Amino acid sequence: NLQSLSLDANQITSIESGGFDGLTNLSDLYLHENQLTSIESGAFDGMGKLRTLVLSSNALTELNFSRAVFNDLQQCQLRDGPGLCYDGYKVTNIILDDAALSIESFDAIISGMRIGQHTSDISLIGLRFSDEQPEDLTALLGIDSLENMTVDEAFYDTYADELNAFAAMDGNT
Repeated sequence: NLQSLSLDANQITSIESGGFDGLTNLSDLYLHENQLTSIESGAFDGMGKLRTLVLSSNALTELNFSRAVFNDLQQCQLRDGPGLCYDGYKVTNIILDDAALSIESFDAIISGMRIGQHTSDISLIGLRFSDEQPEDLTALLGIDSLENMTVDEAFYDTYADELNAFAAMDGNT
C-alpha cells in the first residue's frame, strides 16, 4: 500500500527493469540527486497510479519509458525548476516504445520536452493511449530541437499528414 517513496541522494546509478515491481499503488516517486545514467526498458511497468516522478539532478541523456504505464502522471520533473519534465540540458533521446499513457501523462512528458529544447530523438513504436488518442501532435512536432521520430505503422496511419510535414522539414526524419 506504499503511496510515496523518496530515494533522494542515494547514489543510485540505474533503474533496472522491474525495479519497482509490486509498487502498484505508488503515486509519488522521488529520485532527486542520485547519479542516474540509465533507465532500463520496463522500469516503470505497472505504475499506473504514479502522479509525480522526480528525476532532477541526475546525469540522464536518455529517458527510457518503454513499457511504462502512466495513467495519472501529472508531474515528471527532471530539471530543477518549476514544472519541468526533463533536464533539457542533458536528455536528448526519449523512448516511449510499448508504453501505455493517458493523454494527460503524454502531455506532461511532451510539455517538459518543449521546455528543454534539447531532445532531438523520440521513439514511439507501439505507444498506445489508455483513454483516447490526442487529436493532433502539434505540441510534440513543435519542439524545435526534435530531428528524428521513430513510429510504427499504426501511429503513422493516425497522424500521417502531420508526420509527413515534419519529415519534409530540413534535417528531420
